Amino acid sequence: MVLGTNRSFGVRCVQMVIGLLFIGAGIALAKATATGTSPIPCIPAVLTEICIRYNLPHISLGVFSFLFNALLLLGEIVLLRGKVKPTIFLQLIPLAVMTVSIDVWAIPFGLLPLNTYLSCLIALFVSVVFMSIGVFLEVDADVLAVPGDEFVKVLAQVSGEPFSVIKTTFDCSLMAFSASLSLMLLEGLFGVREGTVVNAMLVGIFIGFWRRLFGREGGKQTAQEAEAHAMLEESFEEA
Repeated sequence: MVLGTNRSFGVRCVQMVIGLLFIGAGIALAKATATGTSPIPCIPAVLTEICIRYNLPHISLGVFSFLFNALLLLGEIVLLRGKVKPTIFLQLIPLAVMTVSIDVWAIPFGLLPLNTYLSCLIALFVSVVFMSIGVFLEVDADVLAVPGDEFVKVLAQVSGEPFSVIKTTFDCSLMAFSASLSLMLLEGLFGVREGTVVNAMLVGIFIGFWRRLFGREGGKQTAQEAEAHAMLEESFEEA
């Protein structure tokens, strides 16, 4: 069984790649619904729309996502200062797989007849399921992670703040910046909308379901789970 506990390194690498393909599918499908992507791809999604609106050279969501994550990798290097190891650049491998898959999946998903808001919501829900499966498989494989996840871990480590707090703050900052950029340059919300909040809330919950289903309750908590729990706790406190 692929998800068994005694897996070889090669099997775990295959599992990681499958997970990254699911993540790419989730991002591409969320983008196709036009209801907003998950927090980290928000900025790349807005930049893609800006290129289209102002007739700039077309740069795909996958390419912008690669560049944005590469910038986060640079941020890790700055935060770690003299403690950087050459292996940090291995994060570019899963990043390349994920971002290429985004652009590949965008082709068939762009043909979907998402003409009604209901159809967009259904597709958004499917994208959440894709994302949760992908993140679960990637984290469970325990091989490599993309810079978008590792940057938050490094930031939490350097600042000494709880990971869940840093993750929620980081994602909220991305959403706020993306929304501001979209409103200023596109005169509306593109790339960051209700779907972004849905992704932030539900992906972590679904990951928890997959962990229980495959007996991984004792494993390390994913970034999405930490964020979902933090947002739910805040909601209950406000209520």
